[in-house]
Amino acid sequence: LWPLLLCVFALLWPLALQAQTNFVYVTNSTGTANTVEAFSVDHAGLLTPVAGSPFSTGGTGATVLCSAIDRITVNAARNLLFVSNAGNQTISVMHIDPATGVLTAVAGSPFASGLTLDSCAGISLAATPDGNFLMASSNGTIATFAINPTTGALSPASSVTGLPVPMVGMKISGNGQLLAVSHESSVSVFTINVDGSLTAVAGSPFAKTGTGLVGAVEFNCDGTL
Repeated sequence: LWPLLLCVFALLWPLALQAQTNFVYVTNSTGTANTVEAFSVDHAGLLTPVAGSPFSTGGTGATVLCSAIDRITVNAARNLLFVSNAGNQTISVMHIDPATGVLTAVAGSPFASGLTLDSCAGISLAATPDGNFLMASSNGTIATFAINPTTGALSPASSVTGLPVPMVGMKISGNGQLLAVSHESSVSVFTINVDGSLTAVAGSPFAKTGTGLVGAVEFNCDGTL
């Protein structure tokens, strides 16, 4: 039904009972205006459209050429949803109403990512669990943005360049200490510093073994990739 279906639930269930544990968000990213569909979820898992859905991101979508691009992510600590708009290389930030699931763009959204696209033609996003930083990656660069604790607005904080391409899936560990990015034939891993800057761990990037390509990456609860 949608070119990209990504169900976004809070990763930390006890901390998110007031936020998006009852909602699912889907980005309709094509080659036109980008939108997000919002659904409420009942106790049986039945989805019901949220009033006003779909919500415009204010950006332009694009057809992404690689699987596992993380174009949408939620931060429970701030009740914020982030969506990448690959068509014009921007990032939309939307406040989640914890009672209704309704999305409202924060002031200034969408924000320029400063990124260019690689052969995957997408931008992956990952937010730190504390809601302080958002990372965006594409074409050999990871850009870190500080998240304003009051408004949700993004401001550039730091960046890492010269990484392998393409850049596919990207995830932050549950403890907020590590970031991993897939390059299909390798995976880069970084420690996340208190100011949001990134430091490559020894030996990164790590080459894949076996056949096939690395798409999505994920951590288990203790931060092991």
